[in-house]
Amino acid sequence: MTQACALALYDMPAPPDILHYRSRHDDHEDCWAIYHHTKTTFAVAEPLSPDNDKHAAALRSVVELWNLPLPPRCAETPG
Repeated sequence: MTQACALALYDMPAPPDILHYRSRHDDHEDCWAIYHHTKTTFAVAEPLSPDNDKHAAALRSVVELWNLPLPPRCAETPG
């Protein structure tokens, strides 16, 4: 069924670049299908570090958005 849906979308005159769906094994798991015609770029990833101000700020913004608890060291404001 899902393959037939993906093929129908792929055969459209203006097919989507990406599909978002839920895993059939875990309804809480987000999955993404990226079609081959999608323009992508790759970059070298760096490990996240609480000592990097940009990483810490990004983490705090997600924590605030989702109201998640943080360990005390991660909750500290740099500076």
